Amino acid sequence: MDIKGFEPALRELRNWLDITGFHDAYKYIVGANGYAVSPSHFQDRYYYFLDGFSMQVRGDTDGMNLLSCLTACQEVELASLSATERRLADMLVECGLLAQRGNLLVNERYQLISICNMYLLVDIRIHFHQLGVHEVYIGPDSTFLLYYIPMEKIRPGHRILDMCTGTGVIGVCLSRFSDHVLSTDIGDAPLRLAPLNRILNGKENSIEIRREDLRETMTRDDKFDLITCNPPFVATPPEFVSPLYALGTGSDGLDYLRLLVERSVPKLNPGGEACYVADLVGDGDQPYFVHELEHYAQKLGAAIDVFIDHRINRQDQIQPISSFLHCLNPDVPREKIVMRVTDYLEKDLKADFYYLSTLRIRPMLVGYGVRVFNRYRKHELAWIH
Repeated sequence: MDIKGFEPALRELRNWLDITGFHDAYKYIVGANGYAVSPSHFQDRYYYFLDGFSMQVRGDTDGMNLLSCLTACQEVELASLSATERRLADMLVECGLLAQRGNLLVNERYQLISICNMYLLVDIRIHFHQLGVHEVYIGPDSTFLLYYIPMEKIRPGHRILDMCTGTGVIGVCLSRFSDHVLSTDIGDAPLRLAPLNRILNGKENSIEIRREDLRETMTRDDKFDLITCNPPFVATPPEFVSPLYALGTGSDGLDYLRLLVERSVPKLNPGGEACYVADLVGDGDQPYFVHELEHYAQKLGAAIDVFIDHRINRQDQIQPISSFLHCLNPDVPREKIVMRVTDYLEKDLKADFYYLSTLRIRPMLVGYGVRVFNRYRKHELAWIH
């Protein structure tokens, strides 16, 4: 992929978005609650977001038609664009970010959203499912991870490592505070997309993007002040094809997370922290992984906080997982996939619930412990040693 071919269009797009006040318009249309939980909530199933995209903004609406194409992914008549919009649209078509079909401007590749006042292009198929299966994913887990990072502690000279960067969202958002961000991934799709988002936000000098497996990264001797990762952690029956970004290792999909937890402390500078996210299976009490974390806390001399923000019943996961696997394994009858997924979740994983969790790890000079902040219990669970 020739990134240089995208640079003029992306820089022009950034300047235009600054002028149009895209962040404010996007926040308003998505809604305060939606933006707080997952700003990428703007998708095809929420038609009330899409209807009247330009009508909700009164006054000077120059730019709303092009934004309807970029963000709501609506087809737009070229004749409806202002002169400024048309010039930018031509640049975006020329580099392949948008397409022209007759007299229509169409978006078939990347959706434009906003997270933490940073611009972000994401795989359009994440939110507009009729276009096919996405190659790189972003969800609310990334937003939760950003929420629990102590931004006030980050300094411009701090070194930040973001593994499995995907869209590049974590690295892009953290580059607001640090000039030394390393973002890594091994997938072709994220390594095409993350550089675009780096340019779109003018962070070419702050973010380094590298093709590197997290297992290699964590064995090197270099240290960081903050380490983040949204690793593959989805556990699925091994006989089915699953995407690279989702397929976790180990019987429960958490072996990547185990490696990250175990090797975090040696890779942190004094005062540093590590933050990771994962869906953890468990019973009605808590995730099973908590007991392993107690062992890691003692072994590493670390304080580990587990923030649980969402819980999904096992039964509610069967259909989404089965539908996803059926798209990737079309030769397998859907009924067979549903039966296998049901059996896998119940008997292999013994999963009553999935807990969307954020883990924060801090080395301790004295003592160690695990705290679990669980929104689904009346009292916080704490193990302090």
